[in-house]
Amino acid sequence: MDNLHEEDANAAAATNNNNNMKTTRSPSPSPYALDLREALESGLMTEEEYAEAVQEAQRYDSKSPEKKREIADYNEALRLIFADASLKLSDKELCIVKREYLEEVGLCKAAPRPPSSKRTRTRSKTAPSIVKVKQEE
Repeated sequence: MDNLHEEDANAAAATNNNNNMKTTRSPSPSPYALDLREALESGLMTEEEYAEAVQEAQRYDSKSPEKKREIADYNEALRLIFADASLKLSDKELCIVKREYLEEVGLCKAAPRPPSSKRTRTRSKTAPSIVKVKQEE
């Protein structure tokens, strides 16, 4: 009798686990959506930028599989660069790089920066500093 009851309990638990897995296996979330709340809470994005980023994440679902793959590959490359850079940067530098990451993936507008007397050349869009960190190694 105890054996039968234990088997029923195990079967019910297995069924429950399978049902939970099915409900959590919705289409993979937008790579954009992964760190939005954290970015907002840490002050890297404004409320307005957060709202726009959430809309962008929702638009991601309507992209073609090829475009989703391209976005995911690009996002992964930026994450790898950031992970490598985070081992070498101060907290202030990390904050700057995180903000540039959000700008690079299009989730934040580039903050207007005052002209620097030390830098006469402006950075081109094709070579942002987030990428330069990786290249300088």
